[in-house]
Amino acid sequence: MTRVARLRGAAAIVAADPPEIVAGDLLERLTDVAADAPAGATLVVYHSAVLLYLDDRQRRSFADLVTGLGAAIGRRVVWISNETMGTLPEIDAQVPHDADASHRFVQTIDARAVAFAGQHGALYETLPFRAPGRTP
Repeated sequence: MTRVARLRGAAAIVAADPPEIVAGDLLERLTDVAADAPAGATLVVYHSAVLLYLDDRQRRSFADLVTGLGAAIGRRVVWISNETMGTLPEIDAQVPHDADASHRFVQTIDARAVAFAGQHGALYETLPFRAPGRTP
């Protein structure tokens, strides 16, 4: 019941101040949409369970695009990704070898793995990424 209440609360917030939704190909529209964001705000690019719908070449293009987005539009951009293993090899390489990543997303901030996240917010675990020598 708590999840239903949380979902209803979130839906009420969105209904009170609906976000702008821009249709289009993320590889073609991201830079223009980002450039139109309010100038004084930190721009956050967030996605969850999206990149597996792209082929390997498109995933690489997206990663390169979002990594260079700040320079392209002249402002700070934070990239938060929530994707499964097998999406980007450089992210997979950051997941501790002894960690159980099954049925979990790997959450990253600016292409750095920081946590496992469960489906629909059921889990958020940073411990595997806090090994000696790693900072979350």
